Amino acid sequence: MKFNLIVWSLFLTTIFSCTDPDLIGLEIQPDGDKITLSSFSQSPEFTLSSMKGDSVRTDENLLALFGYYQSAPFGFAKSEFSTQLLLPENNVSFGENPVLDSAVLSLVYSGYYGDTTIALSISIEQLQDVIEFEDTFYSTQQVVSGDFSTPIKATFFPKPSTLIVSEADTIGSPKLDLRVDPLGQYILDAISSDLIDNSSFLSYLNGISLRVDDSQSESASVCYFNLRDAKTKVTIYYNDTSTYNLTIGSTASRVNHFEVDNNEPFDFLGVQSMGGPVIKILFNDLSPLKDSLQNKVINKAIIKFDVVDGYPDNFGPHNSLSILRKDSNQTFLFIPDFFEGATHYGGSLQNDSYEFNISKYLQRLVDEDYSDSALYILPVGNSVSANRTLIEQEVTLTVTYTNF
Repeated sequence: MKFNLIVWSLFLTTIFSCTDPDLIGLEIQPDGDKITLSSFSQSPEFTLSSMKGDSVRTDENLLALFGYYQSAPFGFAKSEFSTQLLLPENNVSFGENPVLDSAVLSLVYSGYYGDTTIALSISIEQLQDVIEFEDTFYSTQQVVSGDFSTPIKATFFPKPSTLIVSEADTIGSPKLDLRVDPLGQYILDAISSDLIDNSSFLSYLNGISLRVDDSQSESASVCYFNLRDAKTKVTIYYNDTSTYNLTIGSTASRVNHFEVDNNEPFDFLGVQSMGGPVIKILFNDLSPLKDSLQNKVINKAIIKFDVVDGYPDNFGPHNSLSILRKDSNQTFLFIPDFFEGATHYGGSLQNDSYEFNISKYLQRLVDEDYSDSALYILPVGNSVSANRTLIEQEVTLTVTYTNF
């Protein structure tokens, strides 16, 4: 038994376009135990390109994303969200003719992406559509909302790393507090039958939407909020000394809304969260590879992607990417290497590179178990992060096999 080494070098030498995509060539040059495949071939056999991403599911996510940024060459990315507000108990009463002092929406930070030294402009609106916990929502679905009787608008500088110090909470979670007096007044105006339970209350107030205000034009950041945290709530101060909290929590229906610059063709190689571009790798002609691996078993197949240098501050690449395939119904599926565990599969950013072991996938591909030879690079946590990653145009795949 002896071990041979196949090294594939996939060099992308031109800029991608819709009419003239970069092609990665397959040129086998036997040289002992080493075979090199290069895009310098006169008849390249591989295609590597960015393509429009699919919408992503966004209901009941772990995090709610809000904000706006622009980043070349990807363009803009905007995230908004809608959520129900819930009564913590039944048969609520504010007394006769309650008088509002103020109302505050508190949102607990859970991270961010972008430049937090630039202000974000927000508009908080009344949800006009019904969102149910049992329903499925995707990032491109529109949910209708409109202003309260007095529009709620604000501008804030995100402070996701600033701990809150107060008498009630000496060291509290970083959070954003926004005045929402028209919302508080709307709740105080509810009659007793609207406050019997959450079913009746949600018939009175479907929820709220947090929108990036139309005045926002400067690139800023996307904030990650934890709506399930008990300190994320609406607090109503009324009658001088009384307070009442409405919660969100894990039982409230909540939906992210994403908008990204997803217009093909793309002249770069990269992936973006929130349903942005993904990378497609297409093996056009497998016959030379099949001939080379005939009667051999693939032990390891490492495909490596290098991150482009020069990322702006606070706009770094993803911590992890994922490599997937599609079935005959065009549904994304994990390749078999994924189920071997993270140590085998890879995908984490290390030393400005991502590496995947696709040995089991490649073996099944050359054995003709798959009819579609394409692979796709997507973000991990597509709906709970705002990152984007730009990949160098040189990609390598190293295959080690056993020759009997």
